[in-house]
Amino acid sequence: MKDAATTRTTVLLVDDSTTDRTRSAGLIRNGQPQWNVITVESAREALTQLAETPVDIVVSDLVMPDIDGRQLLRIMHHDHPLVPVVLMTAKGNDQIAAECVGLGAANYVPKRMLATDLVNVLSDVLQSEEEMLTMRKVLQHVVQNRCEFQIESNLKQIWSLIRFVRERLFAVGTFSAHRIQSITSAVGESLLNAHFHGNLQVNERPLQLPRSEYVALAEQRKQAAEFSSRHIRLTMTLQLDRIRFHVADDGPGFDQSCLEELTGPPSDELHNGNGIRQMRTAMRDVSYNECGNEVILTDAADNTALAAC
Repeated sequence: MKDAATTRTTVLLVDDSTTDRTRSAGLIRNGQPQWNVITVESAREALTQLAETPVDIVVSDLVMPDIDGRQLLRIMHHDHPLVPVVLMTAKGNDQIAAECVGLGAANYVPKRMLATDLVNVLSDVLQSEEEMLTMRKVLQHVVQNRCEFQIESNLKQIWSLIRFVRERLFAVGTFSAHRIQSITSAVGESLLNAHFHGNLQVNERPLQLPRSEYVALAEQRKQAAEFSSRHIRLTMTLQLDRIRFHVADDGPGFDQSCLEELTGPPSDELHNGNGIRQMRTAMRDVSYNECGNEVILTDAADNTALAAC
């Protein structure tokens, strides 16, 4: 992130629709005239632009031909991990929110809400990035830090908690930017599992259905008294040489024998179980309590982390 006092904020807008691209760019320019808005019509053009021009934030349509917003986000996490991405979506519901959380987007805006929400969301994300840089100067000197949270089983609160984890990992400076994206995605998946499989008890065996098919049931269940009072707890412990996340939900747990076949990294060709695969790929150790409603993720600090990342 660049110094806003001396350099204009640069926004890269990606949308294959000329009409939507022109409208979104106009909203940003009208809302923040001092920002520099670059528009491209494809993810390939966006990647070329990112290689040539420093960019503060990317706004991308979720559904595009060739390389879509999902694939662009994965590439950016590897090649440009410090640049936050906000996704524009045709719809705004729990299914889309859960997908964006799992993808590691900084936020998302339904296209029907662009006029009221787009500039505010971009401003919030950019402000959060600036605050993270300030916090890093202090937290780099922390010997041990422990944070405990109890949140409602709510996707918006989960998203906020994931952003906090990401910002705290950047601030302590003991992990590379690429590792932070992997760890944040793993923690995000553990929180989503606690929400859907744990508290709302949908798709309790992770291989039964893809997330897109059980989110609708989750939306119904979260209104019922039996499920609405349940919470998610996260304890994050940061030390000089390691990190530990303890995630717990109020559900009854699950039979862990179904996890034995979930090996290897996540893949677009594997529709079920990618959340567990992401956790196991990103973290050195993933373990559950006996009944399965608590998971502990641990990893060692990255000694190759760059102070400037």
